[in-house]
Amino acid sequence: MASEFRTPLIVGGAVIGLSAIVAAVAVLSPEPPPTTTYEAVNGESVTVSWEDYPANSGYAADEILAAPAQGEVVARWDAMRLEIEERLVAWDLDFAPALDDGWFPQNGNGYGGASSLISYNSEEQLTTGAPPREDWPELVAIVDGVLAEHGMAPLGLDVDDPQGLGPDEWLLERYGSTDPDEWSVWNGTAYSNGEWLSVTIRNDDLFPGEGSPETDAERGEQWVSFSYGATTVPDSEREAFERRIEPFRGLDLPASTSSD
Repeated sequence: MASEFRTPLIVGGAVIGLSAIVAAVAVLSPEPPPTTTYEAVNGESVTVSWEDYPANSGYAADEILAAPAQGEVVARWDAMRLEIEERLVAWDLDFAPALDDGWFPQNGNGYGGASSLISYNSEEQLTTGAPPREDWPELVAIVDGVLAEHGMAPLGLDVDDPQGLGPDEWLLERYGSTDPDEWSVWNGTAYSNGEWLSVTIRNDDLFPGEGSPETDAERGEQWVSFSYGATTVPDSEREAFERRIEPFRGLDLPASTSSD
């Protein structure tokens, strides 16, 4: 009579049953890439697998195609940077680079496939002082003006609420007050077609409430910083990229199925 027992698998001295192996495989197996079926202009039915999407799950096809070409990115940043610094001269802010810039490839597309995109992160421009709190809206408006001239959207307050606290609770957690006039720091970012520009204004001496700085070491942090970045297609791959992304144009992006 055949035994009713299966031989267990021993890994690293531990006995693992077959059912446990099956369960582990199910957990570790990646989710299959999504597909989309649509009717083309000629009436044919087209099915695309998002594993073949050459961008990534954060950018729709038309958005990334509208991004500046790789060879234009650094020049755009230099132009915006100089214009912003010149228009903020009234506050006598001394800007200096705080971090190095660089280009970085993106590995995965969020659907189990490869991404052809590359991202540029500029150096961070940092001052040794900050305007008075009442001038912060004016500073933001000046930066918005430069952004508009370069075809970018205005700055928006950065919202990072991973715990789902809600607007008021998150503002208290992040800024110490729900009243913008009491904030000691302001973080905003503009996003447009693969580009972004971030601005931070900080004055620790304005920090409200019981947690306000008390010692000299805790006080005195006053600065403005801004930095730029862009995600685009390598110039050398532009023609092939446009051909590969064409079947995905106009389609809604599915939710990402992988963390790459």
